[in-house]
Amino acid sequence: MIDIRLATEPHERRAVYELRYKVIVEEQNGTADPAIDYGNRTLVENADETAMHFIAEEDGIIVGAVRSNLIRHGFAEPFSSLLGHHLLSD
Repeated sequence: MIDIRLATEPHERRAVYELRYKVIVEEQNGTADPAIDYGNRTLVENADETAMHFIAEEDGIIVGAVRSNLIRHGFAEPFSSLLGHHLLSD
């Protein structure tokens, strides 16, 4: 059974970044993203700082993740600029 929950611990967030690296870099051969850290085998983007990360876990292994950024947690770049969120502020 797959459980979906919020990643609340630092080691869970790191596992998300490692999974993203595995999918983007190793499986899809992505190499152009400046957020790739080859030494640590992670992919951490600016938007991760203010994000909530939901993880899908099966038998204690993280098999999927999704990031959610809410304006109330701070603007997530580069998405805020692309979507024009600066127009919402006073």
